[in-house]
Amino acid sequence: MQKRNNFKVIGFVQVFHNNIRLLLSLVFLLLSFSLFSQEYSYRHYTVKDGLIQNQVIAMFQDSKGYLWLGTKGGVSRFDGKEFRIT
Repeated sequence: MQKRNNFKVIGFVQVFHNNIRLLLSLVFLLLSFSLFSQEYSYRHYTVKDGLIQNQVIAMFQDSKGYLWLGTKGGVSRFDGKEFRIT
């Protein structure tokens, strides 16, 4: 009779151990997503901000750091603060 009870206890410990391992794995997985996530912020520029046209077709950044934006209405140069129409 003692062997039977001993097997029941061992079986309970194994099931408990497996459930704890699964729970800890899930917690680690969920935490890893929140720890390594990044937040991006976007600023939308429009014609009101000085852009020639709202639909940008091409973008290029030169060696001086200027951002050149090509639209159907022409090319704009952006220095990080304002647009210049070229």
